[in-house]
Amino acid sequence: MRISSFSKNCLSKRAGMNTLFKVPKRFFDLHEYESKVIMREAGLNVQKGDLASTPEEAFKVSNSLDMSGGLVLKSQVHAGGRGKGHLTSGMQGGVKLCDTAEQVQDLSSKMIGFNLITHQTTKEGLTVNQVLVHEAVDIVDQLYFAI
Repeated sequence: MRISSFSKNCLSKRAGMNTLFKVPKRFFDLHEYESKVIMREAGLNVQKGDLASTPEEAFKVSNSLDMSGGLVLKSQVHAGGRGKGHLTSGMQGGVKLCDTAEQVQDLSSKMIGFNLITHQTTKEGLTVNQVLVHEAVDIVDQLYFAI
């Protein structure tokens, strides 16, 4: 009988080829920017903004947005409590309100490449590889939902 490589990886070598070992469950985790894309494509109204991988990109994104109501800069990691966390750069908070593109560039340089530590991460935190820059809006209610 021929066994696929996937099956071989799932079978315990200690107990022979008859016993499956435990495989961790994978959940459908999205970054905030990914969920905003899905909602936008579904016709829902979401904030205008874009993703940036460098402070220079964050500056460019900022200049493409309406800054009259301010901008929001958010570190993108798979953890809650980003606003209350702290970065290994020494900066407090992974979510910042900004007034100018220069401020977005400066603050993103203290986020990208550094680890964000929150109540939902290990003590080492998670590396911030990208930031989301979008127009600020007045929040009346904040709702969370899962499917």
